[in-house]
Amino acid sequence: MHGEKMKIQYCGFTDQGYKRKKNQDYIVMRANEQSGLFVVADGMGGHVMGEKASSTIGEFMEGWWNYFQNDIREKHFPQLIQEICNCLEQANQCICNKYNMDGVCGSTVVVLFIHHGKYAYFTCGDSRLYLYAKRNLQQISVDDVWENQPEIMYQYTQEQKENHPDYGKLVTAVGTSPVLQLRVMQGDLTGKEKFFYYG
Repeated sequence: MHGEKMKIQYCGFTDQGYKRKKNQDYIVMRANEQSGLFVVADGMGGHVMGEKASSTIGEFMEGWWNYFQNDIREKHFPQLIQEICNCLEQANQCICNKYNMDGVCGSTVVVLFIHHGKYAYFTCGDSRLYLYAKRNLQQISVDDVWENQPEIMYQYTQEQKENHPDYGKLVTAVGTSPVLQLRVMQGDLTGKEKFFYYG
């Protein structure tokens, strides 16, 4: 980027879909001239209080953004990444302790953080992040589903995986376990990327 000012443009949309009576999605979109935080949390349908889980994640991340905006200390990018990881772990513990009493409660999440020409993304579950660059759209996140587990990927053929009863089943989400299984990746921006995220 060589000192150039980055322009962040964004928009978002969420609805309850066709099957649910409640909208269990929670989105966060915050940005200034050099930084941006974008979150999609999708409460687990078919389980208890998915909307509570997703809103807990969103509220924790909004709290972190406010703290980040008001913190005058200069921090390196890896330190900010660790702060976001800590924030998501706190949300995980909150959901675990507060809402997992009468059944499974959880939410998938994808978080995109942009800061001074760098980006990092954090995922848990099957909410997805796509990157459009050089006329190519590709999913850059990995779904936390049965067939993508390392011990499964090389044990079964593609046909066997697709015919297995656990194919496509979620194996982790925020709030379903005291230990958060979070994927974190990072990279550099050219200023021409477009990100799309989907709950």
